[in-house]
Amino acid sequence: MNKKIIAVLIGGFIGGGLREALELALHSSAFPWATLVINLTGTFMLSFLNYKISTRWALSPAIATGLTTGIVGSYTTYSTLILENNQLLLNNHLGLAVVYLVVSFGGGLIAAQLGMRMGGKHA
Repeated sequence: MNKKIIAVLIGGFIGGGLREALELALHSSAFPWATLVINLTGTFMLSFLNYKISTRWALSPAIATGLTTGIVGSYTTYSTLILENNQLLLNNHLGLAVVYLVVSFGGGLIAAQLGMRMGGKHA
């Protein structure tokens, strides 16, 4: 099996466990604090790791992928969305960044509604 896939599997185990631990620790019925904390810390972690791996740390591609796609990717996918959007902004693609956000969030809301409706819940 490919080393990157093994690293992602191991990282996914860790990231998914971290996410569930935070969900349990911060669960609130009034506001989704756990998800907010996970999304914000995940964004920080992915940005931090992406910078360090590309500029300072000499890691194998498998370890780098295990940390980013594996751990952070299973911890949150919001972090990838924000990092990619930030990269569009840094490359002076304001229009693409706005379109990406609008389509991601608007499309996500539509997909959630469709999923609930197709699953039998009418929101």
